[in-house]
Amino acid sequence: MTQNIFKIIFFGYVYMLLITSILLKNQINTSILLQNTIYFFIISFIIFFYFKKLNEKQFSYASLITYARCIINILIFSIIINSEIYTSLIINNNEKNLLLFLLIISVGLDGLDGYIARYFKESSLFGYKFDLETDTLLILILSISVYLNIHGNLIVLLIPFYRYVFFALQFKYQWLKNNLPESYRRKLICLLVISILIICHIPKIPIYMIMPFIYLSIFLITFSFLKD
Repeated sequence: MTQNIFKIIFFGYVYMLLITSILLKNQINTSILLQNTIYFFIISFIIFFYFKKLNEKQFSYASLITYARCIINILIFSIIINSEIYTSLIINNNEKNLLLFLLIISVGLDGLDGYIARYFKESSLFGYKFDLETDTLLILILSISVYLNIHGNLIVLLIPFYRYVFFALQFKYQWLKNNLPESYRRKLICLLVISILIICHIPKIPIYMIMPFIYLSIFLITFSFLKD
């Protein structure tokens, strides 16, 4: 199994280098590649640490799709934290759509991995948690992007804050580790929050609409956590 894990990581890294080279061909440099490599191996270590901890026997097709989505999220993060790349994307209207394109692909794969898991009967605790944390990672990345590139109000970071506080409290309170019941409401709110944050990145959205969108996202995510 260890050999298979190393094989998955190897091909995942090749995939990351390939899409980075193709999609950021005009902005790519050694610094960007090094950044993405560090992010990739840190995230991969965390993923496969929990994969082994949960005694999973096989990295499913659905988890491979989620892993691919994680790698796309790394590329999105690379774009939003490097001001020279983000500025270049704003100046060039054709390339500016690249960020929205990657965001839409990431959200689309989120629906696909769930369908694949059900189709092949691969649902597992690891797959559920992997999908959930990948969603949380995308929300964190989008929130950081809104703060750095669009509005600059720290309140936007409250949106991913709940999940990480909840995760930290699990180390102290064992009952918080209990699995939550299946909830379409929770999935819908997650999708709505991600969609709202993506809308904030549409170039023609007036800046005065950003804060209402942020407050709406905070309200939705607060309601979801209080309900759970």
